[in-house]
Amino acid sequence: MELDLAQLDRSANGSDLLRAEICIIGAGIAGLTLAHKLVALGHDVLVLESGGHAPEFFTAIEQAGHPHPGTSEPRPRAVGGTSLTWGGQLLPLPADAEWPLSAADIAALATEAEDLLGVDSLPYDAPEFFSRIGEPSPAVLAQVPELTGTLSKFIPFSRRNLAQTLGRTLRTHSKARIAIHAHVTELIHASTGDHIEAVLVRTPDEAVHRVQAAQFVVAAGTIETVRLLLASQSARPGGIGNEHDQVGRNFHDHLTVTAAAVGEPARTQLLAAMRPWIYQGTFHSLKLSASRQLQ
Repeated sequence: MELDLAQLDRSANGSDLLRAEICIIGAGIAGLTLAHKLVALGHDVLVLESGGHAPEFFTAIEQAGHPHPGTSEPRPRAVGGTSLTWGGQLLPLPADAEWPLSAADIAALATEAEDLLGVDSLPYDAPEFFSRIGEPSPAVLAQVPELTGTLSKFIPFSRRNLAQTLGRTLRTHSKARIAIHAHVTELIHASTGDHIEAVLVRTPDEAVHRVQAAQFVVAAGTIETVRLLLASQSARPGGIGNEHDQVGRNFHDHLTVTAAAVGEPARTQLLAAMRPWIYQGTFHSLKLSASRQLQ
């Protein structure tokens, strides 16, 4: 079921339409994927999306007083979120990635993600990939052992927009509701205990609704999640989860640095290796990463 809060009567505040077992804030890649998984397990899920069906506006971001288009232009508010604008490549974390989730943790879910997004099951590791497809591994990988090669997988265009895949499924699922034009402005911390008991939602015409759920998941992307946590100050003056004043402190985006120039004949070999590799209906692209020593 889909619910447009811009069309909802203001008196519906607190109605059954605005109650759920689990409320997910954000109908982007993470929110829709999680909702899809939860309803399949039998849970009652309400997804709140600040936008509508098409990108309606973007959030302007500044860092240290300087405009930062990389954090605003690719972030449309709409059902589907970043999947409306992303390049749509799958690439695993390197084995030595220093993340809270290890590469092994994520690898265990890779097959499910690949099936969901319609790509093949060929390995990502370059030597294994080329062995499987019966092609010689690019010479540059042997000549420069400090480079590691992996093959990304491009998601087919028909599967990239999750609003048209997972979103469409959720709209017809008896356990799911997607509420559009539902801009969450505050997480309401319970007066007793350590949990969120409700959220406040504002519509484009400034109507305010209270949404209640047993569990809340904030899946609004790094920037919007941070904004929402810091803005929720009714019970926590510094914002929710910000007892150590670290929420939002260490944000970083893609960095672009000119680090080296590649001369001939290596340049020709490199360009040949990085051509499209299309097998089993999936477009693969060679990516090179430098060893820690070379970096």
